[in-house]
Amino acid sequence: MSSKSCTAEWRAGAHRAPPSRISAERSATSICLDKLAAHYDIDLAEATLVKFNATLDKVALPHRLPTPTALTSGNRSTHSLRRS
Repeated sequence: MSSKSCTAEWRAGAHRAPPSRISAERSATSICLDKLAAHYDIDLAEATLVKFNATLDKVALPHRLPTPTALTSGNRSTHSLRRS
């Protein structure tokens, strides 16, 4: 299925799609995102955590998730969701 027809289908009634279809599309999206990140040498896990934490900052929530950099720098107090 082309992305154009998938987009049209999504707009036309994705809310009626069975969970198995949504799961398959979500999985395909993850694979494409992983390939794109690899192509550009992006650490997808770290980028996701950094963006998540930035969003928490933006909405003024005190919680933070540890980034891989924080974990490898010896700061072991950040292993779980915590308040900063």
